[in-house]
Amino acid sequence: MLLLERSPLEYLLHQIRLAQAKREEPASILRAMLGEIRAVSGYSGKEAWNMAVELIADHLGIIDEPWKYSLPDLPNSPYFRGDRSALKGKRSVPEKVAKHVRDTGLVEMFVEAARAKPDDYLGAIFMEEGFHGRNIGQVLTPRSVVECINAMVMLEFEKSPEMVWVDRQTLQWAADYLEAYGYFPFWLRKAIEEASETVEAFSKPKTVLDPCVGTGRFLIYASLRYPHAPLILFGVEIDQSLYRACLVNMALFSRHPYSIVCADSLRIDEKYAGPSSPLWDYGNLWNPPDLSKFYVKPPPATATTFNLAEWVKMKRP
Repeated sequence: MLLLERSPLEYLLHQIRLAQAKREEPASILRAMLGEIRAVSGYSGKEAWNMAVELIADHLGIIDEPWKYSLPDLPNSPYFRGDRSALKGKRSVPEKVAKHVRDTGLVEMFVEAARAKPDDYLGAIFMEEGFHGRNIGQVLTPRSVVECINAMVMLEFEKSPEMVWVDRQTLQWAADYLEAYGYFPFWLRKAIEEASETVEAFSKPKTVLDPCVGTGRFLIYASLRYPHAPLILFGVEIDQSLYRACLVNMALFSRHPYSIVCADSLRIDEKYAGPSSPLWDYGNLWNPPDLSKFYVKPPPATATTFNLAEWVKMKRP
């Protein structure tokens, strides 16, 4: 049911909300967007939040082009093993609602404000409004804890962030320059050789995996904290609502290549967990495919179950 007809009082309140949102923080703009969705669609709660996430994603272009902000050329690569026909996503927000919210300018306003002041606003509203599943332990980690853990895990970048700007070619140029001017003592030669070895090891891409990525807090804050570090980001999330919010956050804030999949991380086979696995080719899709083919296959017989068909297959020569 669409509630597009408004009384004069509702229209006045609508104008007040829009004017207030323009002067407020990104979170306030997002709340105003939710208010507009509730007012015109009749939906509230998590349904309205899901609509807001989809409208932002559509504005960013990641529903039709899921790799737009990560690896734009990947779908056209001859090495891409994913299903190209599944790349383009489907929308669920009614067109009249989508048009109304777009016409308010709130979506574009939120994107601009959020990029100017990066934070997980979608996740914050998700928790504040109580949309999380308490019975399944669905709690987003506070930013302070996330940044502390990131600093502990990324200790090498904390200690030597300037090394990101140096590569082997630069060091070799420095060595050649000094040698050409006749100043290249043994101790300096040794120092450059050691630095070159360290730089080579340091410059190799570091993979970061969050198996319960939620709205992407650990990944986006790591990307924002170390924008020039050679990182490749991976995430797994079982809840489709949070998965989609994570895609929006990654498109907004990530400075690195990333692949986020909607799957059960507890069931993914160990052999598919690495960064070179075809599992990650199915990442970033707005309508995620069934990834159960990457799950561990249970044996035909366990302590509590027995699968005769699988047992016969295993025993058949």
